[in-house]
Amino acid sequence: MKLRAEVIAAAREVLGYLNFSGGRPDPAFQRLVNDLVVRIGWAKLPEMLHKALGQLESEAPAFFNSTQASAAVDLAFQHVLPAFRGFHSDLLHHLQEVDYEQPFLLVRIWETVLEQGAPWDDVPRIVSGALERLNDFVGYRPVAVLENDRRMEPYEHERFRPFPLFLKGAGVAHGPYESVVSRALELLRAMPADMLAEAHFSLENLDELALDPRAHDHLHPSNKRTNYLFGEWDPHVIDLKGQYRRFVVRKVILDALLSWIEQQKRVPTEEVLFDAAAVLSGTILMASAISGAGPDTYDSTVSLTTLLPKVARQRDAFYSRLLEASTGARAKRLQKHAKTTQQPFGHVRQHLNFYLAQYGTQQVQRRHLAYLFARMAFPDAARRQASVIPCAAARFECEVQWRIAAMGQALDAGNVADAVRLVTEAEEQLHRGIECGALADPWNVLGFQGQYPLFTTREDSVPDHRVEVLLQLVEGILEGYSRSLEEAAARAEGALEAEILAKFERFSAFWDKYGTTTVEDLPEVSGQDHLESARRVAKALAEWRAAGEASGNIAFWREHVADFQSAMAYAQVVSALLDRNDVVASMGLLMQWLGQADEVGLQAGPMPFDRLLMRCMELIGTRSEPVPSESGETEETVPAEDPWPALRRMFDYLEANAGEFWQVPRLAEFVGGAGWPSPNEADDDDGEHGLFGAAYEGVVFRDSADDGTFGETMDERGALPDAGEFEEFERLLEPRLQFLRMLAQLWQTTAALSARSLTPQTERAEHLESWLERTVEIQKELRQLLQELWQRELSAPPG
Repeated sequence: MKLRAEVIAAAREVLGYLNFSGGRPDPAFQRLVNDLVVRIGWAKLPEMLHKALGQLESEAPAFFNSTQASAAVDLAFQHVLPAFRGFHSDLLHHLQEVDYEQPFLLVRIWETVLEQGAPWDDVPRIVSGALERLNDFVGYRPVAVLENDRRMEPYEHERFRPFPLFLKGAGVAHGPYESVVSRALELLRAMPADMLAEAHFSLENLDELALDPRAHDHLHPSNKRTNYLFGEWDPHVIDLKGQYRRFVVRKVILDALLSWIEQQKRVPTEEVLFDAAAVLSGTILMASAISGAGPDTYDSTVSLTTLLPKVARQRDAFYSRLLEASTGARAKRLQKHAKTTQQPFGHVRQHLNFYLAQYGTQQVQRRHLAYLFARMAFPDAARRQASVIPCAAARFECEVQWRIAAMGQALDAGNVADAVRLVTEAEEQLHRGIECGALADPWNVLGFQGQYPLFTTREDSVPDHRVEVLLQLVEGILEGYSRSLEEAAARAEGALEAEILAKFERFSAFWDKYGTTTVEDLPEVSGQDHLESARRVAKALAEWRAAGEASGNIAFWREHVADFQSAMAYAQVVSALLDRNDVVASMGLLMQWLGQADEVGLQAGPMPFDRLLMRCMELIGTRSEPVPSESGETEETVPAEDPWPALRRMFDYLEANAGEFWQVPRLAEFVGGAGWPSPNEADDDDGEHGLFGAAYEGVVFRDSADDGTFGETMDERGALPDAGEFEEFERLLEPRLQFLRMLAQLWQTTAALSARSLTPQTERAEHLESWLERTVEIQKELRQLLQELWQRELSAPPG
């Protein structure tokens, strides 16, 4: 490698810094590294530096001991940078190796390496210390403060090092964004100081302009924060005067501007750069106006609603000033575009908006396709869709979801060991997704009550949809452990059962510490409930297997029904019986469950009462058996038995056990004192509760309680102290209405299935007509309920 004199001189200056510095930032060193990367190339730079160092050792006495410089070169390229990529393999999974070849990122790596100090052969210590210093950015990230004043912190894999694009005193880094960033900074320097100050932007305070390389997540609630997508002042880099010093721009914004620049073929390059840089400058000022100059810029009296008009005026003033300052051909061109697009620089701004909208649309579509493939347990197809418009959240949701789906398939095939492996992998993926910020932080569920704060004021909060995604994934993992435990117990695989139980206990304890079940309006996902239910069901299934697994063994389940103390326990055992096509026992347990709705509730995560009842009914209506064809060469299927009698009895059992759920509620049932609704007192019935209610002859039926609740969540919580009357009515009416909706669906499905019946049409028609009449009555009563709600003047919520 033959080097020119100026390159050798620059290399010697760089090596001098590496050999004698303690890592303090030096603009001259930063400029030299920036130039060397371009002149030599990233791949050849380590070799060139070692060669130059060898020459210095023989020529310059000061380099007689060059251990530090030699170690710094190797540590940066061979250890720290690979460790940095590996550390962020989840958060920055979408980046290629070449994306890390950033001159100023290399500068920051060398500075942090030198800060660690000798001995230089202690590689693990140096790499660990360098990563800790490098990973200093997470951006706007609400952090919960719990009731004990314990302030939570972002997870370590959420923090990363944004890639420096500009360093004060060193200039702009060479690379694809160099031209547009350089031109944007020139435009900002030309702006009046008062205009910049009004937007809380100061070039004097700008020590670093950096790139946020994270994949844009269009559905992340942070994007509802005004101008968040344009960038922000780093809230954790503050000087002694309380001023921010590092501004971070988003990769998707720069990529959108570069895409516009590449499309311009007829306009001179300088003009294209000016237009793109103008819009980049405008977005920076808009984002700066929201961030403020420091943490004390805005107090709790300022909201995004009040800031938005001010920021819009500042934006318009900035673009108007640039337009007015233009002369000659540029002024004519910009005036023409402004007239056509109805706004200054609209030709670029509209492209930016269109690019972001198209990006978001494509990401939502691909994300949904990835989810569907994952639900079908097609991991390769799911990953392909998730990688088209990448974001970390979609990837981890798919990685967890396809394993949950495949786990179910493994259990259906009797491969319990494979199911355990898959659910364990799903748990690992969940942890990784949380720790890199791809999934919602469970502490924030409790800390922010399922909301996402956008600004300092409480009113600037939006529902965090990621919370329900997280709850769904956790529910799937808990269900996976539950089913695996039950199958292992049913198959008498003791060692595997013990392994599953240990993992199940650990995961349940992990999840329950976040207290998400105390948050209203969110699905209750309790690890302990799943664990205890699974234990009881596993015990019952093991004993059932020992007793011979007889289908429809009513006597056996009568002895064990007392073990089922929750909706989850009922759901798990019914699901297991349905998997084995045991309709009789399943129906009996479902009716027993319905009769105890006031005690255990009817909601059980992904296996609520209505879904399991529909499964049971489908089994009744579709059971068939093979018979030889007339030729005797093939087989055909015929109904195993007439489904009509069983379906008719099912509705009789439902009516007998449903109690108040069978009736349309009236507002008068709930209205209590002081205008507040309250549940009616339960109608205690001292009759003995038989195993399956009125499902089977000779069994005594007890009506369910009149408390208006459909699930255990509402039973335990009671009235909400901070809820308004409307919320209270919703809480009390919804479960009753859900049951009636289910009933209508069952009648509709049964009418279709009755076509297969051998029962005389006149007998079937009699029941179908009675159900139709009842449906008409329900519709009439529902309209009456709606009228009562419309006419009632709701009281204001407390506070």
